[in-house]
Amino acid sequence: MPAPFGHGPPAQTAHHLMSAVAAHLRAVAASRPLVLLVEDLHWADRDAVELLEVATRALAKVPLLVLASYRPEAARRAHPLYDVLPRLLRDRPVECLRLDELGLGAVADLVAARAGPGTPDLAAYLHARTDGHPLFLVELLHDLVERRLLPRDEAGRLLPPTRHVQVPILLRHVVSHRVARLGAETEELLAVAAVAGEVWDLGVVEAVLGWEEERLLRALDRALRSDVVVPVTGEGERYRFRHALIREVLYGEQVARRRRHLHQRVARVLEDDMATDRQVANHAGLAYHFGAAEMWEPAARHAIAAGDEARDRSACHGAVVAYQQALATLARTTPALARELLPTVHERLGQAHLVLGQPEAAEADFRRMLDGALATRDRATEGRGLAWLSYARRRLYSPVGSHDAAVAALAVARDIGEPKLLALANWNLAHVHEIEGDLDRSLRHAAEAERLARGSGAAELLGRSLLVLAQLAIWHGRYADAERSAREALDLARTSHDALALAAAHWRLGIALGEVGRYGQARAVLLSGVAGAEEAGERYYLAKLLNTLGWLHIELGDAEGALRWDREALVIAQGSHGGRVTEAERYSLLNLATDELAAGRLEPAAAHLRAFAPLLEHRDYGRFRYLNRYQLLRSEVGLAQGNREEALRFAAEAGLLAETKAMPKNLAKSRLLEGRACLGLGQTEAAVEALTEATALADRIGHGSLRWQTRLWLGRAGAAAGGDAAPHFDIASAWLHALASAIDDQDLRDRLLGAPLARALEEARTDAPARTAARPAGLTEREVEVLVLLARHQTNNEIAAELFVSPRTVTTHVANIFGKLGVANRRAAAAAAARFGLL
Repeated sequence: MPAPFGHGPPAQTAHHLMSAVAAHLRAVAASRPLVLLVEDLHWADRDAVELLEVATRALAKVPLLVLASYRPEAARRAHPLYDVLPRLLRDRPVECLRLDELGLGAVADLVAARAGPGTPDLAAYLHARTDGHPLFLVELLHDLVERRLLPRDEAGRLLPPTRHVQVPILLRHVVSHRVARLGAETEELLAVAAVAGEVWDLGVVEAVLGWEEERLLRALDRALRSDVVVPVTGEGERYRFRHALIREVLYGEQVARRRRHLHQRVARVLEDDMATDRQVANHAGLAYHFGAAEMWEPAARHAIAAGDEARDRSACHGAVVAYQQALATLARTTPALARELLPTVHERLGQAHLVLGQPEAAEADFRRMLDGALATRDRATEGRGLAWLSYARRRLYSPVGSHDAAVAALAVARDIGEPKLLALANWNLAHVHEIEGDLDRSLRHAAEAERLARGSGAAELLGRSLLVLAQLAIWHGRYADAERSAREALDLARTSHDALALAAAHWRLGIALGEVGRYGQARAVLLSGVAGAEEAGERYYLAKLLNTLGWLHIELGDAEGALRWDREALVIAQGSHGGRVTEAERYSLLNLATDELAAGRLEPAAAHLRAFAPLLEHRDYGRFRYLNRYQLLRSEVGLAQGNREEALRFAAEAGLLAETKAMPKNLAKSRLLEGRACLGLGQTEAAVEALTEATALADRIGHGSLRWQTRLWLGRAGAAAGGDAAPHFDIASAWLHALASAIDDQDLRDRLLGAPLARALEEARTDAPARTAARPAGLTEREVEVLVLLARHQTNNEIAAELFVSPRTVTTHVANIFGKLGVANRRAAAAAAARFGLL
């Protein structure tokens, strides 16, 4: 072949050279099939591209396979490939294969094939560092394996390296060579861009370089055409490196002093931009660049501001990272600046950890805040540190430590007399007493905290005080007051960007609305709270919000829907607090038992209660609340099992506790259960008395579901006593339909009106005259109900579901009916019912 491909005489023309190359390839391929590999065709000049085009045209029927690789983004209008590619695709038997970046699954497969089994964490590490670029990936993996930097887990799977690993030498050479070919101008632009960040603003780079526009755009165009950088879609003149490793190589090649100098210049440009337009604030970027420039004071202040920005966006993970960066930076500043800023950083970091459900970390933060205050004799910071330490200990279910710190915080606040600190200390102690069940003291401190917060303009503390007042109002049955306080707290939390208070306000408002039967509004509020908590990464109130959605669906008579929410709540509660059993987990177990009971599944309900029972021995957090709920639920289970004596006993215990704590809703419910138990025992007079009291309590507090449910049972008791049940049933039906008509959502409305108890009410209205007639053969009211359903050919299980009792209880009733009627089978009993005019 002629030079430069062989040692023959030089070709006289380009056509002669191309023909000679084609003839040589034909001769080689004639003896055996030939594969010709052409790599990086995008770097070829026009002569080389034309040679490929001519040679492949002449060899169309020769056993020759040409494999050519190129970057499609490089084949632009000015590139030789731009004109040749269409002809190759049209006139040759060509197949195009697009080699995309590897996804996580493909990365994991490659690791397994080349190095052995790896963990998902290793695949994620490699993918993040290489963006799935096959060459970068293979070389980085090879380097890590060769240098034995990948540890193994207990199963022998490869793990990510435990320290930062530099880009392998081969890849550094590849990247450096590729960039060097773009020319000195582009290389300098990319060096500055590498310092500016993986994503960078062209205006910032332009200001640092100080170039005139044409020079800048010329260098940028080369970088874009080479695919080293790409535009960030939809963000104007913002660009990013195609692969993070490219930026890493370009950054690492610069000497440290030059990097520091460039970081300082970038930071000053960003500061100037922020001074010109406050909307372009970039505190995180400024903290990074000032830190890299070793200018520690501005780096610390901007890191704190970046944490505040992230907190205001409910991005609490980002806030934690920024505040921790501030701590690391302050360790390198002057002692005076550290003393000034450390308490603020520890306080805000602790609050962010609380939102994320990390009370151990929060306690450590507040402990450091308190230690610093004691060392500097800063009494105001000492008081705040004690208050927040108290709160963190409550979240750790350490009531004694929480109480002691709360009392100490109030003592410091009173000693100083500063209104905002007094508001904080009073709110905190109000919350402590709320948890302990000392509701009168809680109310006094919460009211004082509200007064002080309003007077001092402390919006965040006002919101927290209102949340305690809302909770107390809910327990005391003052739902309108609870709604007002919760709504104001919600508005304040939105203004102050307090993620924890925002979730708490949604939770309390949802309860207040649900208790009075405004179910559609309550559901919307709770779902909004769930969305906000999930966005912020908040876990503590998320479980409570999910629990409350479960309770709301029970109020609607939707047991299966309630189960879904409560199961999700249990998963969240169990997964967010390590080995501690949280209040939300306890309520989840009680809710699940309630759901199963409402669905007629006694054994699963009993299983949840058995899981819950040992938790009654824990006296660490709000025990009176879940104890009262447990007592009420045990009474309901007793009724379902036909054990009316046990139901009566637990109802009485629940009533005593509810009366002691001034919780009228639970008192009304205990009287309702007491009346049902007495009715089942044939004690109609006692039943009527208990149900009359339950109805009066429900009316007094304006409770949604209890107002109609107590009347349903009062009507049944009245009928058993020989009275007229129809008025009670009519009023109950009116209340039920009023609740339903206020629901905009047709599905929720149908669930409420189609619930088993709602259907039982409508049937009771229809059958009211028959139910008030004299009972034949000495049958009890419940036995008459069973006989009527039996005569309608319902099975024992169907009767049990209709009357909310267990099948075993129905079996007992049927046996008693047979004995009193003197019959031997269901057909004879049905005939007797017809004779008595019961059908």
